[in-house]
Amino acid sequence: MDHIDDLSSRLHDARNDIAAVEALFSAHASSGFLADFVAHHAVAIARDSNHFLAGITSQDSICLINTPSFDYTIRFGRPVGAVQPHPHKWTASTQLIKFQIPGTGSARIFEVPSSAQIDAFEPGVPLRIAKTFRLEDCVDIVKVGPREIFDICESFRPQLAEVLTIRSDAVGLIWTFGPDLISVFAEDSTARSSRLQNVLDLAYAAGHRVPEKVYQCALAQDNPQVRLSAIRSMLRNGHERAFWELHMAIVSTSKALAAGASEILNSMIGSRVG
Repeated sequence: MDHIDDLSSRLHDARNDIAAVEALFSAHASSGFLADFVAHHAVAIARDSNHFLAGITSQDSICLINTPSFDYTIRFGRPVGAVQPHPHKWTASTQLIKFQIPGTGSARIFEVPSSAQIDAFEPGVPLRIAKTFRLEDCVDIVKVGPREIFDICESFRPQLAEVLTIRSDAVGLIWTFGPDLISVFAEDSTARSSRLQNVLDLAYAAGHRVPEKVYQCALAQDNPQVRLSAIRSMLRNGHERAFWELHMAIVSTSKALAAGASEILNSMIGSRVG
């Protein structure tokens, strides 16, 4: 995963320069990384059916970079024919999508009216279809702007895509548009990052052991809050590697991770002194 670590570091350094980010992703998408990644893990799984692949978030996606500024995910699209009407999320993020296997079908890009502000939710705001195109024509990288939503509406052959999401730190809400393309509600954008903590809290309260693979997956993430949640849970449950992971977080080059881990250590010392 050295290639991914290097990409994550380069993206972080270029986070304030959208043109540089686009150039980095374009170079990565044309590097052959995905083919090598799939081949490597296919061989590993053939040799060991218990081979663990970190980053799996669903049957259709593998997240390899998850930081406050970026999300890099490999997505698999299944042939389902005409996609049924469904809700759409507006996060005000920019997405770069490279279809390595475009499949066949059609897609569209919705546009949110310029009058709508993401942090001031309004019900009844309509989406407009800004563009439609065939998946098989997606040779170049598809760019989805912060006021746009990408949607596949027909799929007749499998797709394989690399997706880089460029997050906006200023966004406090996520809007949901119903199947009729009308805004219906919004949720706090921090809710998703706190769900792991909620699950770990419930496991502790119920006296259930957290599976080792949950910790492995959480500690492999770039998101400092996800890693800190795992460390807190390990400490609370007396995990044998808890203090080692806390130490590694404190000496991490990630300022956010190091600061959060130091706070955990200080609170532990304070509670014992008190």
